Amino acid sequence: DFFTAWFCPYAQRAWIALEHHGVPYRKVDGLVPDKPGEDFVGYIKNPKLLELNPKGLVPTISQGPDSPPVFESLVCVEYVDELAAAAVG
Repeated sequence: DFFTAWFCPYAQRAWIALEHHGVPYRKVDGLVPDKPGEDFVGYIKNPKLLELNPKGLVPTISQGPDSPPVFESLVCVEYVDELAAAAVG
């Protein structure tokens, strides 16, 4: 899972790396509307994001319960680079 926010340039950096390398991912919104279906007031952090990254910051990448989450944009980019290199063999 790739936790992101459309307005965050740091998350966009990690997204570009994922797209560049063709690494498969599932995009998950890191911020969700606080009152869906009502007048917009603001956002709250996705509860799953807070489980993975106590700071609640995007980007955060999770490959499941058997792998530790990866966060901080440059670390995420390095991680994606490593995934892509491993896939090539």
